Amino acid sequence: MSESPVAIVTGGAQGLGAAICIELLKTGYKVCIADVQEEKAKEFLKEQQPVYGKENIITSFCDVTKESDFKGKTMQIYQQYT
Repeated sequence: MSESPVAIVTGGAQGLGAAICIELLKTGYKVCIADVQEEKAKEFLKEQQPVYGKENIITSFCDVTKESDFKGKTMQIYQQYT
């Protein structure tokens, strides 16, 4: 079980979402990038994992406009960190 808080950042692969991810990581959160732009998410992940650790940042490709997709991914992330 993770002692660190966990955040799911939708649209976390670029722009404001990416900035939010970095700030959360700096303050000790484990972060999941939830994004539909798979390539951008992978690129951001590749840049940030060496800085913050592979165990602290992951990505999940999902369309948050589809409730079932988001619920399923949220459950996977919850199970991974508990």
